Amino acid sequence: MRRGISVMEAVLGLAISSIVVLAVLSMYTKGQHVFVNQAAFGDALEESRYPFACLSRDVKAAFGVAASWTVGGETYASSANALVLSLPAVDADGIIIEDSSQPLGTHLDHIVYAVAEGRLERIYDPKPGVSAKPGSRRYLADNIRGLAFTYYGDNGTALSSGFAAAVSIGAQVTVRQRGAGSRFFDRMLDSRFKLRNK
Repeated sequence: MRRGISVMEAVLGLAISSIVVLAVLSMYTKGQHVFVNQAAFGDALEESRYPFACLSRDVKAAFGVAASWTVGGETYASSANALVLSLPAVDADGIIIEDSSQPLGTHLDHIVYAVAEGRLERIYDPKPGVSAKPGSRRYLADNIRGLAFTYYGDNGTALSSGFAAAVSIGAQVTVRQRGAGSRFFDRMLDSRFKLRNK
């Protein structure tokens, strides 16, 4: 005579299998949270590195810091939150266009770095009719939580005004990315860049 399982055995089996399934789902959910958080952290790191690569290239190519510059009717002034660079205008071959009648012996293009609505913007404004480079306006990073510039003189001390005398520029960018749930990751990078010929 075959005997089936009792109600008690069925309930006990169901309880054990439910605990196992809940444990597996919990581990899976935690693994997903770790994955999403690591991806957010990596994105925050990448979002902060790219602007630094552009900034480094532009500062090293610049002749100096401009006090202010007007692009498209909007005036940007070099400050703790914005940077205006003057760099030599170049021809189609990338050669600096020299002109002894100009104060620095060349025509100047300008680059502006500023934050607009949480996005880091880079504006390239070439000298009209001289520079072969086209003007551009693009966003380098989203989710910018902070942007700060420090201007250093030739003795290494921070300048509070007269930024045109700067020989190097310190930049600090903080980017925020959302992770799993209500978790956010802030990634801050800072570096110092030396201006050309200074």
